[in-house]
Amino acid sequence: MGALAASVAVVALSDRGGGNSARWLAPFGIGYTLLSAAHGVYAAILAGSGLAAGDLSPTDPRGFATFGLAGVWMLVLGLSARTAATLPSGLTTLGIVGGVDLIVLFFATVAGSMPLILLTGGLASVVLGPAFWIWSGRVLSR
Repeated sequence: MGALAASVAVVALSDRGGGNSARWLAPFGIGYTLLSAAHGVYAAILAGSGLAAGDLSPTDPRGFATFGLAGVWMLVLGLSARTAATLPSGLTTLGIVGGVDLIVLFFATVAGSMPLILLTGGLASVVLGPAFWIWSGRVLSR
């Protein structure tokens, strides 16, 4: 459900901060949030049915949408907003760093590098992601 709720914020941030990229950032963001939601629903159905989950999710292989596409969206938003000066500079930097972190997390997941997964995943889930979304919420509420 979080991925579906994120689609609203993704569209608002794309419109507010996307600059010249806003026209494609919003649908791209909706795409990655819907694919991430499909991954979550698939995992929940498997768990609720008592079925064994495979090593590879057919709806989001190795976190392609959840990490890779989300990272591309966040990186492009940060770069576009920095160029257009449409969002606070600290938030754009956080978007750039968070986007790169998510992209590296995707490739670390594909490679099966557990130390890199733990490092980038920890940063994304505990520090960069929450800070980006909390700050974005504050910016959008103004």
